[in-house]
Amino acid sequence: MAEIRFIGLDLDGTVLTHGKQVTPLTRLAIEKALSAGIQVVYVTGRPLGGVPAELLSIPGIRYVISSNGAVTRDLKLGRNIRCSFVDRTAAEEIARISMREGMIYNVFAGGYGYADRRTHEIICDKFADTPYRDYVAWSKRPVDDIGAFFRENTEGIENIWILADSTQERDRMYGEVSEISSLYDIRMVCTTSTDFEIGGPAADKGLAMTELADMLQISKEEIMAIGDSGNDLGFMEAAGLPVAMANAEKKIRDLSCWVTDDNEHDGVAAAIQKFCFVDQ
Repeated sequence: MAEIRFIGLDLDGTVLTHGKQVTPLTRLAIEKALSAGIQVVYVTGRPLGGVPAELLSIPGIRYVISSNGAVTRDLKLGRNIRCSFVDRTAAEEIARISMREGMIYNVFAGGYGYADRRTHEIICDKFADTPYRDYVAWSKRPVDDIGAFFRENTEGIENIWILADSTQERDRMYGEVSEISSLYDIRMVCTTSTDFEIGGPAADKGLAMTELADMLQISKEEIMAIGDSGNDLGFMEAAGLPVAMANAEKKIRDLSCWVTDDNEHDGVAAAIQKFCFVDQ
């Protein structure tokens, strides 16, 4: 097996516990990998503003792939080095449909998620007593007029997240948005049984990770990717060593070369130790 030089890490369900915490052992393993010269990159569906500061502040973390592969950020240079945005007209139409259908939605731009004030309040209430409370506070912002937001915002639209009350409602909404996707070059991915996301033509975790690895002159065989859910398929397929969390969906476990412990029991730390420090 090739030496691992690049570790791609999903966050929710992987690095983060169900309580959205980073355990000391997992943090220590990430620090150990970085100290050994291994590039550790967060590859997440979250916008950059939703990545915990504790993770961003680990010395040696330089790159973050966010919004399901829409944006690759170089933290050292303080700028995006790769972007794939949603067509603005398509994004505005999808947001309008979401509001008409009473769906919870967020439009990601500039590392944050935006919605009209009423929808934002619903999101805050819905997640107030859950582990996602801090994530919502960090990353989601209200606007008085979503139409004005689209007219005035000069940053690209990274992603649109839509949350339904049931799988049936999600599928119905997915069908409506699919009609728009036939007119514009956009990607759609279901992330859970009740939500889905819309991204740009090259907004894919796997594509983004592959392009970053190529830039760093790291081959597929030298990449380990660790994930748990459907939106991780692309970036795990792009790795020579795909590792599934024990809490992962079946299709992720089936794809993996190895299944580590779950996110409550330091599965990331176990994988890093096994494949990066086997002799220690």
